[in-house]
Amino acid sequence: MINNENIDEGNISISQKVNEKTQIIFISGKLVYQNMSIARDKINSIIGNYDSYILDFTAITKIDSTGFGLIFSIIKQKANDSKIVAVVSDPFILELFTITKMNQLFPIYPSELVALESLN
Repeated sequence: MINNENIDEGNISISQKVNEKTQIIFISGKLVYQNMSIARDKINSIIGNYDSYILDFTAITKIDSTGFGLIFSIIKQKANDSKIVAVVSDPFILELFTITKMNQLFPIYPSELVALESLN
């Protein structure tokens, strides 16, 4: 695990770590319009060129349409041949991911461990 960075401003916290060839991005708090410029700037500054990505939303308490838009921008920034999965444990947030059909863009797992195992 290398390169752990963190930003915590207002109601959003974004951090990341690298586990071998996988970048794990943790997003917690409120991924909403009011926090979007902070979130977008931080994501743009930390996203790297890796074989796979895990977007960990286990600590998300609220997400709106701009939050889902940020997820789309992350998908566009990754290398074409890299894999992306998400971690969502909250049933309500998982329902939002299903309603917005995010589960059709990438697999969603209940824990980081299961997500990591799926990438191997």
